[in-house]
Amino acid sequence: MSTRRAPAAALGLALALVILVGFALRVAALGAVPFGFHPDEGHNALDAWAIANGWRPAFLPGNNGREPLFMYLAAALQAAGGASIWSTRLAAAVAGTLYLPAQYVFTRALPLPRPRLTALAATAIAATAFWPVAQSRYALRASLLPLWVALCLWAWWRAVEPERRVGAWPRWSALAGAFLAAAAHTHLTGRALPLLLAASAAWAARGQRSRRPLAALAVACAVALVLAAPQLRYFTRHPEMLSYRAEQVSLLQAQADGAETVAALRRNALALARAPLLRGDRSWYHNLSGRPVFDPLVGAAFLLGLALLARDLAGRHGPRRRHAAALLALSLALAALPSLFSRGAPNYVRLTATWPALFALAGWGLAAAAAWVARAARAGGLRAGPLSAAVAPAVVGTVIAVGGALAARDYFLRYAPRQETYDAFNAAAVERGLALADLSRRETTYASEALWRQAVIRFLCLDAPPRSYDAAAGLVLPAAGALTYVLEGSEEERARAVSDRHPWLSHTLLPDSRGAPSLRLLGAPEPVWRAGVLAGLHRPGPADEVRFGDAIALAGWRVEPAAAAPGVTVTVLAVWRALSATAVDHNRFVHVVGPDGRTIGQHDGPPLAGTYPTDRWRAGETVWEPIAVRLADDAPSGVEATVLAGWYDWRDGARLGVPGRDEAAVALGRLRVGAP
Repeated sequence: MSTRRAPAAALGLALALVILVGFALRVAALGAVPFGFHPDEGHNALDAWAIANGWRPAFLPGNNGREPLFMYLAAALQAAGGASIWSTRLAAAVAGTLYLPAQYVFTRALPLPRPRLTALAATAIAATAFWPVAQSRYALRASLLPLWVALCLWAWWRAVEPERRVGAWPRWSALAGAFLAAAAHTHLTGRALPLLLAASAAWAARGQRSRRPLAALAVACAVALVLAAPQLRYFTRHPEMLSYRAEQVSLLQAQADGAETVAALRRNALALARAPLLRGDRSWYHNLSGRPVFDPLVGAAFLLGLALLARDLAGRHGPRRRHAAALLALSLALAALPSLFSRGAPNYVRLTATWPALFALAGWGLAAAAAWVARAARAGGLRAGPLSAAVAPAVVGTVIAVGGALAARDYFLRYAPRQETYDAFNAAAVERGLALADLSRRETTYASEALWRQAVIRFLCLDAPPRSYDAAAGLVLPAAGALTYVLEGSEEERARAVSDRHPWLSHTLLPDSRGAPSLRLLGAPEPVWRAGVLAGLHRPGPADEVRFGDAIALAGWRVEPAAAAPGVTVTVLAVWRALSATAVDHNRFVHVVGPDGRTIGQHDGPPLAGTYPTDRWRAGETVWEPIAVRLADDAPSGVEATVLAGWYDWRDGARLGVPGRDEAAVALGRLRVGAP
C-alpha cells in the first residue's frame, strides 16, 4: 500500500469502527433499556403499524399532530420484524446510526484545518456522547431530524461555497431542497430550516458579491415545495394543524404580558447557554436529569471550537473559512430557536437539529487541541515519523474513549435503572400491557376504557386485543368460558362499584414488579356469570325467543319498579345476545307507551353508553345493561302503560325487523303509572 493510501485506509477503518461502536451503543438491550415505552412512543408505534398495514398518511393528526416520515421507517422495520418495542425503537437506532456518516461528510466538506481528523473527531463524539446515544434509543421522530439537517447543510455548502465549480451548484441546491423536504416531513423544527438557508444565502451573496447563492436558495426551496406537496395539501384542508403543536408549547402563548415574556426568554437563553458544559435538560424523559451535553474533556474542546469559530467569523482566515464559520454559527443559533421559544429549555428533543453544528465545533476544537499536543511533543524532541504522526489521533481517541465510557456508564448504570426513569418512560403501563396481553392470549378478556385508551397498552396487545367498554354502563360476557374484566390498578372505586352491583364477581389485584397496584381483575366462571346476569329476569323459552333482524336476540328483561309516578325514572334491565355484529352501529330504544298510544317516556341511544357499539359485538356474546327511562311529568296517572324495546339505524331511523311485529318492537311488560 502506498504511503498516500495508508492514511486513507486507516481513516476508513477508524470511521467504520466509530460507526460500529455508535450502532452498538444504540442497539444494546434496546427493547428493555430504558424499561418502558413512553406514550409518545406508543402513539408512534401504533401509527407505524397502521402504515405497515396499508395506511398512507401525509400527516398524523393524533397526539397533537406529527410529521410521518419516522413512522414510515418504523413501519418498514415492524413489517420486517413484527410489532414490538424493539422493532419500533430500532427505527431511532437506525436513524441515529445513519446520522453518523452524514456528520462526517458535512464536517469533512467544510474548509477546516485537519479536515479528516476534525470530521472523524466530530463523528466519534456524536457516536458516543450521552445525548445522541439516549435520543437514538427512543422511538421519537426527532431522532431522524439530525440526519436530514447534516445532509442538507452538506449539500448546501457544496452549492454556495466560494470556490465551488460554477456549473455544479444547481445539482447541489436541488439535493439540499430534497433534504429540506425530508426534514419537513420528519419534525416541526424541519420547517424552520429554510430560514437557515436564507440567512446563509444572504451572507454568501453579500460576501461573494454574487447572485448565485440567492439562485441556489430559490432552487432548493422550489424542490422542497414540490416534495413537501402532500403535507402542504393536508394543511390547506386542516389549517388548524399547521401551528397547533407549536402553539401548545410556545413560551409566547404562556406569558400574560411583554415583561414576563422577556424574562422567560432570558431564563431560556441562560439555560441553553449552560447546557453544553454546566446543566442540561432536567427531564428524566430526555436525560440523566441535569447532565450537561459534554463531559469535561469534550466540553473543553467545544469551548475551544467556539473560540476558533469566533476567530474565523472575524475573517482571520479568509472569506471561505469565514463563510463556513457563518454557516456553523447560523445553524447552531437557528436550530436552538425552537427550544428558546418553548417552555422547559433546554429541551433536548427540540434541539436535535443543533447536532451537526454542535458536534462539528467540538470535533474542530478537539482536533486543534490534539494538533497542539503533537506539536509540543515534536518540540520536546519526538522525531518525525509514524509515532509522531500518531500523537494527534491518539489524543483524539483517548478523549473520546474516556467520554464514551462515561456516557455508557451514565446511561446504562446510572440513568436506566433509576425510579425516575421508570416513571418517565411509563414503565408501569408497559407492565400492565404485557400482563393484559398475556391474559388476552389465554382467554376472552375485556378491558376498561381507562386502560385501553392508553396507546402503549393497545400496542402491546396488537396480537390479542381485548374488547373495551365501560362496565359502569353494563356487562359484556363472552360466548363461552370465564368472564374476565380488567381495570387499571388505580380504578379501585370503579371496580368496587361494579362488584357491588354484581356480587357474584370475584375481585383480584395484580401488583407490578415494584409492588404497586397494576391490574384489577373482575371475573367469574361461566356457570356463575350465566346465573348471575339472568337472575330475576323474565326469560323467553326457545320457541318464544325474540330476534331483531339476524343480529340481536332478547335473552331476558325486567322492568323495575312495576309502578311509578310521572316524572320518576324507571329501569329496564335488558339482556341481549349477539347473533352477529351489525354492519354499522345501531341504537336501541325503550319506549313507554300509554293506552292512548302516546309515548310518555323513552330512552334512545347506543348500548352501554356508546362504549360497545353493535358493530363490535361478537356472535354469542351476552350484553347486560340497565336502561334508565324517565316518565314524562304530564304522563296520565292511573293507567297501564306498555314498555316497548327495539333496535334501529340512527342514520335513517330504519328498525331491525322483529318477526310477527309490524312495529319492529317487542313488549317487555306493563308499567302502572301511579298518582303524582
